[in-house]
Amino acid sequence: MSETDPTFAGKFHLENANLTQRLRRDIKLLIFLCMTVWQWATAGRRARREFKRCRASGRPFYVDKFDPSRKEE
Repeated sequence: MSETDPTFAGKFHLENANLTQRLRRDIKLLIFLCMTVWQWATAGRRARREFKRCRASGRPFYVDKFDPSRKEE
């Protein structure tokens, strides 16, 4: 499978791989998982803060309209 395949299996599945290919794949997988955990932690923190602000002000919190990439003021 190619590197541009967006699926998890497309990125990390190897057939008949030797040791160096498996190690390279494992390092890429570790980086991918660390980035995912970091994104969940930062976006989750921003979402919780925004939810608390909305709750305190009495406004509804719309998850679909929330943009975690927006810088906090």
